[in-house]
Amino acid sequence: MPEFKEGHITQFTAQQKNPLRVSIYIDGKFSFGIYRDTVLQSGIKKGDFIGFEQHQRLLAEDQMPLAKQKALHYIGYRPRSVKEVQKKLKEEGYAEDVIELVIERLVELDFLDDARFAELFCESRLKKYGPERVKMDLRRLGIGNDDILNALHETIDEEDLAQQIAQLAEKLQSKYSREEDPRKRNQKLYAALIRRGYSYDLVGETLRNMKNEA
Repeated sequence: MPEFKEGHITQFTAQQKNPLRVSIYIDGKFSFGIYRDTVLQSGIKKGDFIGFEQHQRLLAEDQMPLAKQKALHYIGYRPRSVKEVQKKLKEEGYAEDVIELVIERLVELDFLDDARFAELFCESRLKKYGPERVKMDLRRLGIGNDDILNALHETIDEEDLAQQIAQLAEKLQSKYSREEDPRKRNQKLYAALIRRGYSYDLVGETLRNMKNEA
């Protein structure tokens, strides 16, 4: 493709190899090709001036349908965060402006919603991990702090959480029962619960309750 130069559209011609694509001539010379649908959606016509920014926008819009399909296919397996879709499209080789357009459209169509994603993620992950681990995972997936806190508030039941960590602590206690030194055994149990994503305060309270009940 020749280097783009700003100017006025002088001609549209259907491409022989792919009639769905149109060659656009600027000031009498071939400039670039895009899909016929992109021409119709953009509203450009013969005589219009095409500057550098509009040229870049047209190329981005031309790639958007295929990029959008890639994103929808990716979302189809499970809910995704905006950051996950951005990363996937970047790996597929799409330019930043194309990715931006796709994300905007998917958000408009309600296929992407980080607040909803955060709630669904919490509902699933909190069955296995503590809130601190879930919070860390959500940050890694690009979810904002407000959405994380709201999702945790909506999905955490304090009584269920206390019961969950107590059951896990009992299971881990039997795992470390061969450790003869009580202090080392307690340290291992404490560290294991922290790694599973429970707060220092909750872990400490749980272990104290176990000791009192022993």
